[in-house]
Amino acid sequence: MSESHQRQLLLASENPQQFMDYFSEEFRNDFLELLRRRFGTKRVHNNIVYNEYISHREHIHMNATQWETLTDFTKWLGREGL
Repeated sequence: MSESHQRQLLLASENPQQFMDYFSEEFRNDFLELLRRRFGTKRVHNNIVYNEYISHREHIHMNATQWETLTDFTKWLGREGL
């Protein structure tokens, strides 16, 4: 493990909620941007959008977010009216 990776892990362990909040917001923004840009107003299954999202090299991993599963994320989007 590289020194920079170890430093990042140490920082994250000091305030995990801050990192989870940040990654959750980034994931949500990137996911919804892909949904809008690629699919517009068409009805599409979230797993199709998710599979395209994770094909991007620099994507945020869902396990770094507040949602454990894509279903949890989808339900959260519905409750938030997004």
